[in-house]
Amino acid sequence: MGMAKWNVYDNHLPDPTKKKPMGDYWENDDEKLFASHMIEIFIVERNAAIKNSNGNLVSLDILTIDPAFQRRGVGGKLVEWGTSKADKMGVDAVVESSVFGKGLYLKHGFNFIKDVTISPPEKWAGREEAKFAWLVRPKKQ
Repeated sequence: MGMAKWNVYDNHLPDPTKKKPMGDYWENDDEKLFASHMIEIFIVERNAAIKNSNGNLVSLDILTIDPAFQRRGVGGKLVEWGTSKADKMGVDAVVESSVFGKGLYLKHGFNFIKDVTISPPEKWAGREEAKFAWLVRPKKQ
């Protein structure tokens, strides 16, 4: 029906110099390089939040629902898992949301902080910009 990947940082600051392998999903090396570059920019907000929290944060990495099961509460349950984890830890939860998911996160206590646009570098001029909303759910007091 759906899936979510939550990253749980419990007194852990990832080493930004250690990059995860990109895998072999790409049509060619140029596509892989482009994806790597865009991902590096995409996670700037997340990495800043991890650093600002001293490595104590819950971050939604990805959430997707099969279209046949959308609007049936599946996404809400997946979001509740992460927010419950954040509440138990006493930390913030963060998400980079697509325009489609923003309402779901707002409904679950996330606050809209800003829209982020990632423009491709000059080498890939003409490619589409990436856009997302940065949302934060403050820790429960």
